[in-house]
Amino acid sequence: MTTIYKPRGDFVLFRVTKRDKVAGIAMPQQSEQSIERTIVAFGPDVKDLQVGDKVLVCGQIGDSVVNVPNERDLMLTRGSNVLLVLEETEE
Repeated sequence: MTTIYKPRGDFVLFRVTKRDKVAGIAMPQQSEQSIERTIVAFGPDVKDLQVGDKVLVCGQIGDSVVNVPNERDLMLTRGSNVLLVLEETEE
């Protein structure tokens, strides 16, 4: 069975992925830089994000960031908790 998530209002669903390396440097799993957050879906009131955007999110799990039940790596927060979109360029 496949579950489809459709956030309502200004909610944003994002996936948390642990990265082993950042810019070729090995990262400890506890390091904030080892965590990548990618937008999976968002509600109709969110106008400035796209699915696949890499983002920085503020808030504490259980307070303003909620784990999606039965999904280890999916989290839900309000659009206002998405502080910025990360764009990587090669220079």
